Amino acid sequence: MTARFHLVYDCQVCKGDRLDSGVVSSVAKSGGKPKAPLAAGPEAGSSYGAYASPERVHELSVLRDLYEGLLPPRQREVIAMKLDEDLSLAEMAERLGVSRQACEDALKRAKKALSQFERKLGLFRRLLHEGKCVGEAIAALSAMTRENWAESREIALKLLKSVRDGGEEQSGV
Repeated sequence: MTARFHLVYDCQVCKGDRLDSGVVSSVAKSGGKPKAPLAAGPEAGSSYGAYASPERVHELSVLRDLYEGLLPPRQREVIAMKLDEDLSLAEMAERLGVSRQACEDALKRAKKALSQFERKLGLFRRLLHEGKCVGEAIAALSAMTRENWAESREIALKLLKSVRDGGEEQSGV
């Protein structure tokens, strides 16, 4: 599972340039607080549902990587078929021996559950925060000179402490 997260930091989805759907739609631009749950987009009627764009598929894949173990077996199976094999609802229904509607319902429930897990646990938000902080710390250290070493050191330490503390400010309580 860890190997998949190296891609998270390098893609445009995670740099805040475009976080289209749901839970992480505004994370990078709002300081780590999501504004909206994973919602059905204009393509909600298609077999892809609310994640027809590559960015949405990637986001859902990352959420699945993080929270897959929390999904019931049928939802886990259906979301894997959709994301890994790109099967249609009819193909999934045939393979599982259930109706197309049952597959669609399981897929919708899985997407909703992943959205709720992210809203409550915030692991993807934390990954975004950590990637941003590490990138800024690397930039500060790379720009370090004899003249600004103390300032660069303080910036890097502050960023790395933020990562260590999970992005939360110390309240002193």
